[in-house]
Amino acid sequence: MSPAERRSDTSRNRRAGLLWGLLSPELRRRVDADLNGAEIEQLNRALRSYLKAGRAERLLTERELLARLRTRQSTWPAFLSFALGVLFFGLIVLHFVQRPGLPLWIRAELFTPLFVAALAPLSLYLLAPYRSRELFRPTFDWEKTAAAGLASLGLLWILFEIRVDGGIAFLFRPDSLSWTILFLGGLIGPVAEEVVFRELLPSLFGGAPHYAGHFASALLFAAAHVPDSPTMFFLHVLAALILSGLRLNTDGLFWPTVVHATANGGVLLLGI
Repeated sequence: MSPAERRSDTSRNRRAGLLWGLLSPELRRRVDADLNGAEIEQLNRALRSYLKAGRAERLLTERELLARLRTRQSTWPAFLSFALGVLFFGLIVLHFVQRPGLPLWIRAELFTPLFVAALAPLSLYLLAPYRSRELFRPTFDWEKTAAAGLASLGLLWILFEIRVDGGIAFLFRPDSLSWTILFLGGLIGPVAEEVVFRELLPSLFGGAPHYAGHFASALLFAAAHVPDSPTMFFLHVLAALILSGLRLNTDGLFWPTVVHATANGGVLLLGI
């Protein structure tokens, strides 16, 4: 077999593996009845080959499959990111006008959730269309629920130590605009941060399960929250790794987002 034929065969197998992975559990069980064990194992190997491929190879496979299925990728997330970017830039300018003497690091911590929120729709646009639809699909079983419960407790303790959400309010006297920005960040922050830091950024590093990508993303997550000491940086990294572990355990962002939002809400209710 020539190199070109091998590449074509690999590409075909990965497309088959991707399509196999897209089937719902119910539909896959129905298809299983018409396949023998060797055929099922071949499809599973093809799926593993797709998952272990580099980002560029996976993207090529996804585009080839989309072309054959005649499915168009929606562009509205990219436009939404642009609109949010313009809106949040306007808020930054207005905040500079109203609070010109505020330290830059406090302003950076205040606006980081909004900056990430503007990137989140673009992140969904950059992901494969099938993946963005699967990300927030609820999954319920005792193992995932137990993992989410333990992660919530761990994250709540870390946020209690960091005092991220409420702590910034004690560093300066927030006016009405600052409170609005804090509220927006707390409302959309968990969803936006999970999309960017637990899905897009890790996927840029090699094949699944992207361990190196999750670690690198945890470092970026910590830096984005503008920690004021090495201890705070470490606690932010630990919080990110807990959420990444939950993301890997549940193969989606539903539980990480629920845990992130629950921990944030718990911190606020405790008056931190």
